[in-house]
Amino acid sequence: MVSSRPIKVKVFAVLVNERGTHHLVWRGADAVNKSEFHRLLGGHLDIGESTVDGVAREVAEETGTTLEEPRLLGVLESRFVHEDVPGHEIVFVYAGRLADPGVVGPDGGWLSDNEVPIWVEWRPLDDAGVDVPLYPDGLSALLASTGILGW
Repeated sequence: MVSSRPIKVKVFAVLVNERGTHHLVWRGADAVNKSEFHRLLGGHLDIGESTVDGVAREVAEETGTTLEEPRLLGVLESRFVHEDVPGHEIVFVYAGRLADPGVVGPDGGWLSDNEVPIWVEWRPLDDAGVDVPLYPDGLSALLASTGILGW
């Protein structure tokens, strides 16, 4: 499917808990096909901004705390359809820890993304027992190949 919409550059963070067993995701939904999904915290890269500065800014905006120890895990290309609208993103995926890991409790909680409430929760790094897809496609394989499991 070809679209005239621009390709977006995104920066996402795999935010690992203190035990190194789970990472923070937000739960999104597609109202058209009535499905739910998980996606990493992060967002658009601003013009002139480095990817590491962008992911640090996005994490701070969404969680209210600092991203510590950011390291680039890889880059993914994501082509998708969300609510019947095609999208195409180049995604820089970083790993790191929150300076204040208590900003989200063990059962998840509400954060604000540009004044829009988002539900975030801790997802097992190994995807054990999770039936909600994780986007972008290829992220689970990237996590497994980088040795982040048990980080």
